[in-house]
Amino acid sequence: KQLYQKKRLEAALMELDQMLLNYPTDPKLHEMRGTLLDQLGYGELALKAWKQSVSFNPKNEPLKNFVSKKEKRLSLGEKK
Repeated sequence: KQLYQKKRLEAALMELDQMLLNYPTDPKLHEMRGTLLDQLGYGELALKAWKQSVSFNPKNEPLKNFVSKKEKRLSLGEKK
């Protein structure tokens, strides 16, 4: 979180990936990974991470709705 706040997004992503090795089914970590990837310009990978988060926590309706909107935007060729 501190790396993210300091705008060290690549470092935050590497740290997060290490955490996912220990907690591979943690939906919050996958959600955070999606946000980092999106901010780094990797929209399709971000979407994949968010979908993974939803698969581990299907009751997260706000994220489900967000993912649906992102999918539509990506299919239309928009970045964000």
